[in-house]
Amino acid sequence: MPLLRMFRVFVCCVLALTAMGVCGQNSLANQTIKWDDYTYKFLSTGQSAQVFDSAGKVVGTILSMNGDLQMIPLPGTDEEKLKKSFADWKAFYARSHSAGGSSSAGATATPAASSSNGGPAVPCPSTYGVSYFDGTAWKTMMLAVQMPKEKSVSLSQGFKDMGKNPLNPRAGETMIYRYKDPAAPLTTGPNPSFCVSISANFNPSQIMIGTVDIKKDHREIEQAVSSRDSWLPPKRVQQVDIKRVSETVVVVTPKTPLPPGQYVLGGPPMVGIYDFGVRASQ
Repeated sequence: MPLLRMFRVFVCCVLALTAMGVCGQNSLANQTIKWDDYTYKFLSTGQSAQVFDSAGKVVGTILSMNGDLQMIPLPGTDEEKLKKSFADWKAFYARSHSAGGSSSAGATATPAASSSNGGPAVPCPSTYGVSYFDGTAWKTMMLAVQMPKEKSVSLSQGFKDMGKNPLNPRAGETMIYRYKDPAAPLTTGPNPSFCVSISANFNPSQIMIGTVDIKKDHREIEQAVSSRDSWLPPKRVQQVDIKRVSETVVVVTPKTPLPPGQYVLGGPPMVGIYDFGVRASQ
């Protein structure tokens, strides 16, 4: 009898562990998960999914192999990027489903921030707005104090505009966007990290970091009226990495160290404009 009782206990434990594994995968059933530049659309079993890129093109398949989800990229895709992104998602999913973690498969919890240039491994805040990492914790940023805009005229821009369209009635016209004080209240190092809260349907590629000119009592950006396709002139835009860590949070980091100077970060109108300065490396 004792032997039979032990056998029954053993069988019950095995069945419980099996059920836990199945439930973990079934929690992905019919889920659509957006992560980085990809979308995972799981089938009803929760053990396979199609993978789409930002353009809606199928770039891979997720299959369960020996109880573990594996990424199988299609030929001609960026296999390394795809597998790296999937590995990051799996790590987040494992953390969020561990004891005391979140139970949401759709990455609604905010995982630790990370970036290709060594971002902080500290969870992003879930509050609305933009935060920066001060070396130990995320701190809330304040919106840039904008001053009244000014109209101006640029001779060099006028020649450019006339070269494209000799009949352009607004050739050479510019708009000057001004920000209070010659320096932002926040100063960071050359490799800052920012957590940005966004809506689930917002395209994070609109978030940019750009340089501003320093004047005696303010900072400003002059932009040609004829070329306002973006909220920042192309020559001012700094290259950034944007990593979506949840449906409503992205981490923004510069691809290369920022030179000393004054900057703005934003993605209007959905994301406001925030300002900061960069000190010289010591």
